[in-house]
Amino acid sequence: MPNRLTETLFWSMLYQQAGIRVVLVTPDKGQGNRSEWGSPKRPNKNRRLARRFLCGVYVENHPHFCPKEVKTNFGDIVKPLSQLPEDVSQWYP
Repeated sequence: MPNRLTETLFWSMLYQQAGIRVVLVTPDKGQGNRSEWGSPKRPNKNRRLARRFLCGVYVENHPHFCPKEVKTNFGDIVKPLSQLPEDVSQWYP
């Protein structure tokens, strides 16, 4: 069964052919008590795929969706959701 990342990667491949930038906005649900996005220095599969196919992963960790012990490792492709408006304004001045 596809998850939110694989579905986004699929659509990203299609939209990028048309020159459309694709991002993923999501909470970090974690894997165990670690971030599901790894870290910039030790990227896991999710982060490596995002680097290759997306223009950004924007994370907002809300207590209703995310365990408290999960700490997202921001950097490179993984950014706080608050960064999205600034990035969009840079892409489309």
